[in-house]
Amino acid sequence: MTTTTTTVTLPPGVTSTTLATTSTTTTTTTSTTTTTTTSTTTTTAPSLDLLVQIDGEDAGDNFGWSVASAGDVDGDETPDLIIGAPNTNPDGNSYAGSAYVYSGATHDLLFQVDGAAAFDGLGSSVASAGDLTGDGRSEVIVGGDGASVEVCSYAGAVPTVLFTIPIPVGAGAFGHSVASAGDINGDHIPDLIIGAYNASPDGRAGAGSVYVYSGATPHELLFQLDGVAEHDSFGYSVASAGDVDGVGTPEVIVGAYYADPGGLASAGSAYVYSGATHALLFQVNGEAADYDLGCSVAGVGDLNHDGYDEVIIGAERADPGGLANAGSAYVYSGATHELLFEIEGFYRNDYLGYSVSGAGDVDGDGTLDIIVGANTADVNGLDNSGAVYIYSGATHELLFQINGAADSDWLGASVSSAGDINGDGKAEVIISATGADPDDKSNAGSAYIYLGR
Repeated sequence: MTTTTTTVTLPPGVTSTTLATTSTTTTTTTSTTTTTTTSTTTTTAPSLDLLVQIDGEDAGDNFGWSVASAGDVDGDETPDLIIGAPNTNPDGNSYAGSAYVYSGATHDLLFQVDGAAAFDGLGSSVASAGDLTGDGRSEVIVGGDGASVEVCSYAGAVPTVLFTIPIPVGAGAFGHSVASAGDINGDHIPDLIIGAYNASPDGRAGAGSVYVYSGATPHELLFQLDGVAEHDSFGYSVASAGDVDGVGTPEVIVGAYYADPGGLASAGSAYVYSGATHALLFQVNGEAADYDLGCSVAGVGDLNHDGYDEVIIGAERADPGGLANAGSAYVYSGATHELLFEIEGFYRNDYLGYSVSGAGDVDGDGTLDIIVGANTADVNGLDNSGAVYIYSGATHELLFQINGAADSDWLGASVSSAGDINGDGKAEVIISATGADPDDKSNAGSAYIYLGR
């Protein structure tokens, strides 16, 4: 049995809080099915207006490794933001990692969560946990490849580790991916999804596992899903799929980007599971070897207004039109499980689909949009500057494009809706460039919030 301690810190002048916890484990199994895909193409589009840029503090931080809306953490009725930087060295602990929660209204730092030990990598994944305590404020969930998962609260303007989920036995890379599950068990409290892509369930080395925990005390394990074969990396990406089957319970989507469906090495797979029964609803497989399908997954809401939520799946090394590693992202209907449309990388080695997310309604047309990152795209003659694309959920057309500013910025490393920060009825987006060099600090990283329009 192990014990971990993580520090949550306010800005200077306010006392920090700590919490220590211990570990447990359990196991279960899964099944498989398949679907097919079709394709469309993309075009160029204008950019959005920058609201604010937030920079990493030190060289090598890779600030922005993960970004997300935090929900309304401070109770001011404006959504806040959470940003991960797993390569920070708090208190001299190499790569212990950090996560930062910022006010959406003022853009000021509300509090910071630091890893407790060297190589915890805390901040490799971040998400809103939803309102777990019933006080009208959202909690946040922070994961790291080498650390327990922390759920933090900001009740009364005091940051607190609300609870810790320790690493289950054998759950390698536990916390590499985290997400709110929505209310899966019907107790009116959001639940949590945690991926461990290097877990070895039943001795299958690196098959990977995903754990769904109750958001209510005592935060028990509700169910576990396991990878089918060795080295599948099941759980590399996780998300709530929304209500895909229309029964009123949110589903879970899981990516296994190293899976070998049909013997195609690393073609990758993604799986959508019923929240109500935990049964597999449908599976999507990469079309060719080395597609890495499932490197990113997300629920995007009901795009076609049929009462069922859609999902998006990234395949960073797909070869659309014969363009090696241009990458693709696929949007699937929740109702039919069929492909609605495909987004394709423009050029070789763009790695479009490295990151995907629902964008919220960015253009204000009443339909949710989607956002996709291509973090190694070479834009305007810049090598690996990266790019981010926002597509209409209604027409599937490219609405906006944001380009990296310098060589090796890797813009699009992480993308997310930021919610409607300025209250104009349109969603903002948050994106990151983990290789950006603000103030000449190499790879300090930056995150950017852009206004919807």
